[in-house]
Amino acid sequence: MRLYQDATGGSPAYLAGHPVGFLLDANGPLFSSELVKDPQFQSGGADWLPGAAWTLTTGLASMALTSVYDPLSQMMTLEPGASYWVEIDVVSAVGTVLVAFRSSSAVRSNTAGLPASGRFSCLMTVQAGGADRFTIARSNAEASCVISRVSIRRVMGRIAAQATALSRPTLARHPKGGRRNLLPNTTFRDWSSAFVSRVDEGNNIFRMVENTTLNEHNFSTAAIAAPPEGTRITATVDLKMGTRKFAQVFMFRSMSPFLSVASVVVNLETGIITSTAAGNGEIIPLGDGWYRVTCWGETTFPEVVRLRVAMREVAATATYQGDGVSHIFMRLPQVEIGEGTPQQVVMDANDITEPGVPDVWHLYNDGGDSLPVTLPAGTYEIASVTPLGAVSYASVTSDGVTGTDLLRLERMADQHIRPGAYTPAEKAELERYWRQEYAA
Repeated sequence: MRLYQDATGGSPAYLAGHPVGFLLDANGPLFSSELVKDPQFQSGGADWLPGAAWTLTTGLASMALTSVYDPLSQMMTLEPGASYWVEIDVVSAVGTVLVAFRSSSAVRSNTAGLPASGRFSCLMTVQAGGADRFTIARSNAEASCVISRVSIRRVMGRIAAQATALSRPTLARHPKGGRRNLLPNTTFRDWSSAFVSRVDEGNNIFRMVENTTLNEHNFSTAAIAAPPEGTRITATVDLKMGTRKFAQVFMFRSMSPFLSVASVVVNLETGIITSTAAGNGEIIPLGDGWYRVTCWGETTFPEVVRLRVAMREVAATATYQGDGVSHIFMRLPQVEIGEGTPQQVVMDANDITEPGVPDVWHLYNDGGDSLPVTLPAGTYEIASVTPLGAVSYASVTSDGVTGTDLLRLERMADQHIRPGAYTPAEKAELERYWRQEYAA
């Protein structure tokens, strides 16, 4: 399977957070064999039809600066309704240079412009009536280009595409077993800061630096939805002494009255707990001066909580006069329901990883997204699975023209489409395989 950010396959989608506007999938080969004769211009141009502005030398095709429509063409049979994958290696291009499928001079496909340099790739679909040639030419103004390779292959697999940018799903990854860390991120980005600043030290390590104010000095998360009353909730963060040695990890109700769920104050020089409040605390040495500090308690209100990580000048006092330079180091904060578990790195809701645990890549639908695919006329059953291994089925009917939306879940990790309907045995086998792939 190949994923791309735009609707024509120009920009690959490979990072969490990338939009997905184009999906190409096949049970067999994705593409046909090469359709272009002499794709790298090695035979003196015998298979090409160059216009007057074009010069073909060994390994290159060059169009001098021109304002005249003067294409480089190659004749080929291009079937109506078929899609073709076009790649062109561009040495240089100035102005707008368009590629298209044509029948004589009439455009019979979508068109696309070459970049200034680099590899160009695009999905081109032939319109009704078919086409008999591939062309490269200037658009409406002066242009020039030098290219070293042209490749055209028919797409053999299924294609799903979304032309509307706001309707494209997002490529995402979660660790196998799912998300446990409830924090919006573990980078302290967009956390509320009280008289402190954040310095990124790399490798998920951050330095909390106090300013010169007489006050408390801390970072706090935004509100986190709390579990029902009486449910254990646990906060964990790794801390290391800098020029300050006392720190507090504190969970509290996010609205008045600001009731404490759990709080622990620790000495990062000695590795001991100096005090706890409204809950329990633990400190575990990790080596190289780092300590894993954990506090937990039971919720007494069905609302929201916040996590706070604070520095202190002395263990017993939260408020003090900052000096503008003193600091501690912190990494991998986590809030979760139940007991503490290995920490997950949260960049945002669509980019979550856990050391030593496989990533589960999937598509996230925010509620307004779709990826339509045109299926041959008939009835089908679509099986889809979430990143946690939950399977659902949908029966659809295609008229062979209207696109069928592939996005059947908020988060979709895989999908299988069968003509007709699945038998009970087929469902059992598919579900067994997906449980093995995705369930914890």
